[in-house]
Amino acid sequence: DTSISWHLMEYPPHQGVYNFIKDLNHVYRANHALYDKNYEADGFEWIDYGDAEKSILAYIRKGNDPEDQLVTVCNFTPMAHHDYRIGVPFEGIWEEVINSDDEEFGGSGYQNDLPITSEKINSHGRENSVSLRVPPLGVTILKRSSK
Repeated sequence: DTSISWHLMEYPPHQGVYNFIKDLNHVYRANHALYDKNYEADGFEWIDYGDAEKSILAYIRKGNDPEDQLVTVCNFTPMAHHDYRIGVPFEGIWEEVINSDDEEFGGSGYQNDLPITSEKINSHGRENSVSLRVPPLGVTILKRSSK
């Protein structure tokens, strides 16, 4: 049978995955940094690919507008991290546009308190950085707030 098993949506884990995919699609459509430069080297920049101890990767996706940048932090272990410092491309207020550990998605709710304000603390070769709560086995995407 190749039909979609919609009856499974009554179960919270299935509903959580549905909610995540739905929100992820909204994030994708609303952020040019995720698709403007898909096939160009300058559409992607590593922040940190060397934290093997904590198994965390961080990178920037860039759109055609130099101000249009998203910071993605991925944690590949079941250990959450509090006060994890990451260099960011701009000073200012950052917001979490999506966090895979949101309770709405079936996660534990290990999210960042808002606002996330950058500090003039060097990290990863950048003048500005933020201190984050990095979810276990999760991904968080940040965008500089326009407010």
